[in-house]
Amino acid sequence: MDERIKKEIKILCDKALELALILRASKSRFICSTIREGTPVNDAEGSEMMLQGFEGPQNPKIEDAKVAFTVFGALRKLDDLNSDADLTLEKLMSLPM
Repeated sequence: MDERIKKEIKILCDKALELALILRASKSRFICSTIREGTPVNDAEGSEMMLQGFEGPQNPKIEDAKVAFTVFGALRKLDDLNSDADLTLEKLMSLPM
């Protein structure tokens, strides 16, 4: 494996560990949410989802698209008292069919 790739993977793993430790130490509750394969997606703009085409820009305007699979789940902070106050910290990324 290329040394540059090994270095990038190590950095990614170190950052993931750092995030996991921060979340574990927090008194807040966090979840990672996904969207089922085949879920209709007319326009992801303004939602907790970010579409990524196989080629081209993020959030493509795709009429009648459906989720093929989730690349990364959304990171959400839960509000124990009011579920309407839940906060999406990082949008979910999925690929359309």
